[in-house]
Amino acid sequence: MRRIPLVALVLVLALVLPIFSACNSANETQTETTTSAKTNDKTINVEIITTVEETTIVEETTTVEETATAEETTTVEEMTTVEETTTVEETTTVEETTTVEETTTVEETTTVEETATVEETTTVEETTTVEETTTVEETATAEETTTVEETTTVEETTTAEETTTVEETTTAEETTTEEEASDLPSSLLENKVVVNFGDSIFGNYRGEDSISAFLASYTGATVYNCGFGGCRMASHSLDNYDAFCMYRLAYAVANNDYSVQDSALDMNADIELPWYFDEALATLKSIDFSKVDIITISYGTNDFTGWKSLENSDDPYDVTKFGGAMRYSIETILEAYPNIQIYVCSQTYRFWVDSEGGFIEDSDTKKVGKFILTDFVARTKEISEEYGLAYIDNYYELGINKLNRTEYFSNTDGTHPNAKGRELMAKFIASKLCKTQ
Repeated sequence: MRRIPLVALVLVLALVLPIFSACNSANETQTETTTSAKTNDKTINVEIITTVEETTIVEETTTVEETATAEETTTVEEMTTVEETTTVEETTTVEETTTVEETTTVEETTTVEETATVEETTTVEETTTVEETTTVEETATAEETTTVEETTTVEETTTAEETTTVEETTTAEETTTEEEASDLPSSLLENKVVVNFGDSIFGNYRGEDSISAFLASYTGATVYNCGFGGCRMASHSLDNYDAFCMYRLAYAVANNDYSVQDSALDMNADIELPWYFDEALATLKSIDFSKVDIITISYGTNDFTGWKSLENSDDPYDVTKFGGAMRYSIETILEAYPNIQIYVCSQTYRFWVDSEGGFIEDSDTKKVGKFILTDFVARTKEISEEYGLAYIDNYYELGINKLNRTEYFSNTDGTHPNAKGRELMAKFIASKLCKTQ
């Protein structure tokens, strides 16, 4: 048997050892590859789970949050589920973020609730979406940003709408205030025809300082003064005055029959009618009521001092009673001219003085028979409401009372307002007429 030389053996070992080392390296590489593959498999599983969770989150959030939000959510969930090696600092950050988000949620909810008044249900639903998102993904900074941006958009839109509403309301309120206070535009009722029925508070003043003249200047309307002093809503014991009481005038207008009034002017009576009745009747006859837009009715103070009762419980149309005559007058006019708007004015504040102008009593307390004047004020309002008519409260809303009465009345006449008082009444009535046109 031949011996292999030592040199040859060394050479063989030199060749074989590298090959063996290479094989071992290959095995280690394969093992690492396998481990990596397993790791990748695990990662893939996590991503697949994450994808499912992302889909769920997107559905709950109603497509409010975008992919960036979902990815960040994935990071949070990976920290919790898979990667336990996440540092404590990151966990602390998550907790701090949660605190901030909760605070933000409260503030945003408050804002959205305020917005909900204007934006209605849609805004509230968006708020619900924000709250659901906050519950599921507490650490999503990008979600906060997205949500805040969306909320900001809603708030900006709401602000624009609210501003418009407030500006419109403010404008209306300012206009109303100006109308009620002073500088009324003189064209608000332009081309409108207004007829004032009333007693001496209207009728005794025929010039530019009458209520009707002031009313025309404040509204731009054509205003006819058909007031007859000393007359009432209900019947009068004197026939010549009775002819010009409201229930009589209502019949004359509805039937275009002024024979009773003509006869009263020719009547020889113990108490003569005021000088202007001829003029006022001529004005009334000249009016085409088919073209009249508005009638104001202002009676009652003479009914009060004339011992008239408010009602006849057996006959609601008893024209000898204030309430019955008022119902009769309203229905008679509206049956003939349903196109006319009737505004019923209450009685005005008044007072009584002695021969030297000293104050005795006012309409808040003075009693005639069983009634005080405010009883007539209340009944006037009630009957206006029965017919759905506009009511103008010249007693409680005009602003005249016992403390400032001498500004609007003379010291000796507590029944008829002076020029300043008549102008105040005209402004107030104008504000009511213009407000409803």
